[in-house]
Amino acid sequence: MRMICLNKILCTPRWASLRDETHETEGDKLAQVARLLGFELFDWQRKVADVGLEIDKAGSYKYRTVCAQVGRQNGKSKLIETRIAYELLQPKRHVAYTAQDRNMAKGKWEEHLLSFQLSAKFSKRIARVSRVNGSEKIYMRNGSTYGIVTPNDKGARGLSLNLMVIDEALTHPLSLIANLQPTLATKRNGQLWILSNAGRPGQSELLEHYREIGHREIAEPQNRLAWFEWCPSLDDFDYLDQDVWYQAIPSLHEERGVLLDAVKEAAATNSPEIFTKEWLNGYLQRNG
Repeated sequence: MRMICLNKILCTPRWASLRDETHETEGDKLAQVARLLGFELFDWQRKVADVGLEIDKAGSYKYRTVCAQVGRQNGKSKLIETRIAYELLQPKRHVAYTAQDRNMAKGKWEEHLLSFQLSAKFSKRIARVSRVNGSEKIYMRNGSTYGIVTPNDKGARGLSLNLMVIDEALTHPLSLIANLQPTLATKRNGQLWILSNAGRPGQSELLEHYREIGHREIAEPQNRLAWFEWCPSLDDFDYLDQDVWYQAIPSLHEERGVLLDAVKEAAATNSPEIFTKEWLNGYLQRNG
């Protein structure tokens, strides 16, 4: 049984696009796909799914871009895996994934494939798999495909996609978007999903760009970008305060989530800056 956060305020993201209850959502369907793959979504993953997969009055996704910034080991990879699986279960959908570099992307693609193959109900929907270097792709019986994109200016040229996933956005230049966005241009329900933990200020161009837009336009009703960010609720915080940990680590209260003992060990053995960036998805304020 799932553990319940004793203080729901501490489990709330500092920034999050709000759920519009007048719109239907496919978040419940994403949760069903997670169960098909053998797990339950964490609360934070379900929140992203419910808002990110809202359907507008025209029957399209309200948001064409969905961004989530959260600390390490909270389940970003499982959310990505589930979102990709959901798209693949629909006919004639085309999905691509990229990460820090092609080798990292291929490694994650292999992890996703293994998870799909371990699900009896999902694996029977796979027609074939190509592992040819440079042409890695999963082919579904319904005509859908899932492949890898090299994160450079040419990696996605010629592709037409329904879903593009950028993982570890902190590592990418903004120019990558000029390559990837056009792949979704002809798809009414095309979505770009961007996930990351905190980057280094001034060194994470793509992530900082979307973070600035996300913060600025989060309350705009016509905004087509959904933004979610779990981090300390105040700019000035004590990185050793356990309340701050619960604010910034959304799976800390969850069964199968981050362990409190692991956070304590990390806080004691890492530098304050590294612990804050990697675990709390934030930055320490320095005076003077």
